[in-house]
This record gives sequence, C-alpha cells and structure tokens, in this order.
Amino acid sequence: MLLLIACICVSFDGFNFALAQKTYNGYKVYNVSIDTDQKLHFIQSFEDTDGYDFWLRPYPFGHFHIMVTPELQPGFEQELKSKSVEFEVLHDDVGLLLEKNTTVHSSKRKVRSVSHEEKAAAEFNFQYFPRYDEIVKFMENLVLNRYAKLINIGSSAEGRPIYGIEVSKYANNPVFLIDAGTHAREWASHVSALYIIQQVIENEEEFANKLNLVIIPCLNPDGYEYTHTTNRFWRKSRSQQSNRMCPGVDLNRNFDSHFGEFRSDTSNVCSRLFAGKRAFSEPESAALRDTILAYKPIAYLSIHSFGGYLLYPYGYTKILPQNWQTLDRIAKLVVERAKEFSGTEYKYGSAARLLYKASGASDDWAMDKGNVSLVFTIELPAYSDRAFIVPEDKIMTLVQETFETFLAMFNEIFNYTKSYTFSRT
Repeated sequence: MLLLIACICVSFDGFNFALAQKTYNGYKVYNVSIDTDQKLHFIQSFEDTDGYDFWLRPYPFGHFHIMVTPELQPGFEQELKSKSVEFEVLHDDVGLLLEKNTTVHSSKRKVRSVSHEEKAAAEFNFQYFPRYDEIVKFMENLVLNRYAKLINIGSSAEGRPIYGIEVSKYANNPVFLIDAGTHAREWASHVSALYIIQQVIENEEEFANKLNLVIIPCLNPDGYEYTHTTNRFWRKSRSQQSNRMCPGVDLNRNFDSHFGEFRSDTSNVCSRLFAGKRAFSEPESAALRDTILAYKPIAYLSIHSFGGYLLYPYGYTKILPQNWQTLDRIAKLVVERAKEFSGTEYKYGSAARLLYKASGASDDWAMDKGNVSLVFTIELPAYSDRAFIVPEDKIMTLVQETFETFLAMFNEIFNYTKSYTFSRT
C-alpha cells in the first residue's frame, strides 16, 4: 500500500498528498514551427493531453512552445520528424531553470506593518515574486492614504479572502476595474497589478480626480499559493472536484458567456481547461461577477501572462462588438505607447480573430452581461524565452512597462468618459 501511494504521488500532479515542490527535472520546452493546416491539426492533437503543456500557442501558424515530460520526449520528437515538423529544444531542463530563477534571500521576503508616518511603498521593492500573505500586507500598508481602501470581494475555495484596492474620490466618477492572477502560474500579472496599485496610491489625487479605480491583484489566491509550494505551473483554482486527484477549475472558462462551447472542458476534471460543471460554480469567479455588478464599471481590464497581446471581445465568436472601432482605437494607442516606452510590440485585436475561439471568459461576460462598455485583456510579453518564468532581475522592467500601458489606457478611458454622463445608481 505504501508503494502504491508513492506512485500516485508521482503520477498525479494535481492532488496534494504532501507539499513537496514538483521539480520538473528533465522536462523540455520545444519550439515547434507550424506553417500549414496539416501540421496545425497534428500539433493540436497534443493539446491538453497529459504530459504536454502548451506555453505559447499562436494562431493559426507560428512558433508553438510546448513543455513535455521526460518519458514522452523520444516519441514526441519521432512524431515531429515523421510529419516533417521543424523543431528545436528551447530549454532542455525546466527544473534547472526554475532552480536558478527562484533562489532568493529570505530577507527579501519581509513586509512588515508600518505606522502612518512611514512609507509602506518602500517595503516591497519588486525584486521578487511575493507570497499571497505578502500581497495582502503590502496592500494593507498602502491604504494609509486618503482615498484608498482595502476591499474584500469574497473568499476562495480554500477560504482565503480575496482582496482588492478601491481608490475613490467622487462617488459618481466612472469606475475602471482591473483584475489579475486569474491563472495561478502567471506571476507576472500579480506583480504588475501590485505596481499599478502602488503608483496609483502614491499619485492618488491625480488618478482619483478622473476615474475611480478598483484593482484586484490576485483573483485566485489558492492556486497562486500552490504554485509557490507545490507545482509552479499550476493554472487552475484549487476547489475539490469529483476526482480528488484533479482539483480546480480554469476560472477564465467559468463565466456565463457561452459556457463550455469553445476551448473548454466541462466533463474532464483533469483537463487544464476544465470549465467546471456549471457557470459560476467557483467562488472566485462568482466574487468577480458580483464585484462588477456592484461597481458597474465603464471599463474592465484583465491582466494575464504571457504572449504580448492586447485583446478585446469577443473570444467565443469572430463577430465584433458594436463598439469595436472604439475598442480598436484605444488598443492601438495603448500598444503605440508600449512601443514608445520600451520597444515592446503588442499585437491587438479581437480575441477570437487574433488568437482562437474560447468561451466562458470574464471579458466576454463583462461586455455582454456585465454591461461594461470598454473591455480589454492584456497578455503581458514574455521576457527572453522563459515564458512564465520571468527572471527576477526583469521584474522592475516588466512592471514599469505594464504601468505605462495601464496609464495610456487610463487616459484614453477618461477621454472617452468626458463625452458621456454616468450614473452608478
């Protein structure tokens, strides 16, 4: 029996028998070149298959980045060759890459409570990726200023409170709502949202005079913690499912927007794209839904990582929303600012047209059922070729660039609102 349990622990990454960090020793990431429909269909047959993790999936053609377990690598390479698919090994040992990237001094991870006279912003210097308790403490320290307050929008499946920051000066100001950290492994999104919070609060008069802001930096705290303690590439939430060895739901497939129709799975609980048994089955997605309905924002931005895209609805259809020209104009100005600031080139457009069809996402729901006028999703750029593994010495570059894109979007949203009269009643 003990031997059987040991084998189960190795085979099923999702079930947390013991909090031992998965090493990913010997895992490889392949750069696979796809340039025909035949090759595309072939490579799609591996997607969401156990042992294969698609890190980058362009549409329809381009360079796919796929992480493969050691035991599947020989057969995978053989099949690629048999189909005349060009490939190269991008990383030959993901475990070693993680080990090199996550070595930090414990002194970096101290975020203490401060008095009113002290400046909390100096406590976290964006040199590493904080744990969830540090994220919360950081926000608590920052809300010593006039217009900012900590808000609790709900609790996760494991009972962690989901916090955000509200910066509000005038009750009737239009609201710009931002979330991050829907997918647990996308650490770049969490830390970018924290930097936006910091900069907004440090300059709150400038921002609060124009728009009210609600920023939720970690919608999926259970999954985020799990990526720190057990499995760095965990994507979903951590709710218990019928198969206890496969917990969690892809929160960005759990919204009531053509639920379960495209690039989502409602039956296989072990799938990375498992959407749940029904829309809003998860407390995290329900909390965001209720927050959007309560604040009635004029604009919504969901921060994800990675790819270098600025997307607007829809994801479930290639039909464009009625105000697509406004969305496209704003997106164009934002990506131009990103290129001007750092040279990074974002692609922009509707999600289904630029990438692929996917349904049940928060952005589509926000537009169609949350009645939000201006809706965007940003996929932050990859830094070097490490995808989710952003080098710690690149964090400040990442967050500063993301803030500039936010600032450009903020100003365009404010300009948009000047032509309209809004009421939150």
